[in-house]
Order: sequence, then C-alpha cells, then structure tokens
Amino acid sequence: MHNELVHLLTIDNLILDGDLWRPDGQAKAGFVVCHPHPLYGGSRHDMVVAALVRAAINASCPAIAFDFRGVGMSQGKYDGNGAERLDIAAAIDLMSHVVGDLPIIVAGYSFGAATALWVVEPRIGAWIALAPPLEMFAGSPVAAHDHHHKFILMPEHDQFTSIADARIAADSWRNTSLDVLVGADHFMAGCFDQTKHSVLDELVSRAIASAS
Repeated sequence: MHNELVHLLTIDNLILDGDLWRPDGQAKAGFVVCHPHPLYGGSRHDMVVAALVRAAINASCPAIAFDFRGVGMSQGKYDGNGAERLDIAAAIDLMSHVVGDLPIIVAGYSFGAATALWVVEPRIGAWIALAPPLEMFAGSPVAAHDHHHKFILMPEHDQFTSIADARIAADSWRNTSLDVLVGADHFMAGCFDQTKHSVLDELVSRAIASAS
C-alpha cells in the first residue's frame, strides 16, 4: 500500500489538502471520504474517517480523505451555504484520474455524510452515509432521487437524528438501505477499533457490488 499527500483544486480556485491511499490489488471502485463538521473539530484525521478509509483499503480500493475548505492547511473558510460540495467535486476529479472509468463511492460521516448526499454526478456509483444529520439542509438531498444506491448507517442513540426520523426519510428515498449500529451514539467512540470486525467492511462490500 502507498499513501501520499495530495492537493485538490476546487472550481472556485481553492487548494485543499488530502491523503491518497493506493492499496495493492485490483480495485473495483475508488472512494472519496468526507469528514465531520469543520467548526466542531472535524478533519480528515477523524477516527471514523480513518475507519472508512481502512475499510476501502481492505477492499483493495484507493481512497482519498481530504480537509474541507478552512480546515488544517486547506484554503478558504467554512461556507455555511453548501460550498463544501465543491470540495467533494474536486476530490472526485482527483480520484477519477486514479481509477479511470471505475465508479466512485462517496462516503462520509456526520456533516461529511449530509454534504455528500447533496452531490450527484455521473461518476458517483453509490453513497455511504454514517450518522448523517438529515435536518442540516432543508428538504431531501439530491441523492435521494438518484437511482444509485445509498447506504445509511445510523447509531442507535444518535443525538441529532432519531432512528424513527431516519427511517421515514429513507423510506421516501430511491434505492436506499438503512442499518442501525446497535449501542452507538453519534460520535461512535470505540465502534471501529482496528482489533474488531468492522461493520464498515460489509457496507463497503455492498456499495462496491451495487456500483459495479
């Protein structure tokens, strides 16, 4: 496996920092991984982001985790009106150079999951959304109506979106599945320890299969 620091260029001319992992083996997809809220300590070094990256690597898929605008050494500042979607698009552009015509799976945690669900474009083959705060944006995200699969993993005791509300939302979305992480809250502390079998491996496998 090889990893390197990469720089993403957004359409509004910001340079963002990211890490690109290139595992050994034959990839079937590329992964773009999005971190929690920039104003509450979220960054590409988040432990749940790391678990998502690790699950992609376990499946022999390259992955990019990047810092949204204004985080770490990434240029710009938190937008508050959804400009972070442009950051995700920049990461998709870079990943497309890595995997060519293979599908790209956009995965995210918390703010990163909610923002990712507002990005739809032809290279995206599936979404993985961990603990998305579904009320962060008004209305259903644009991915809700896309035919590609959405895989939602909700903590049983999430402090921001109840399982009941998440199920109501998912039931109205196209081609969407929702799983519950029993015993976990929104912050998922200790849920994806490297010494434990990760439910994320199964989610990643399902996402790859749906996108292929």
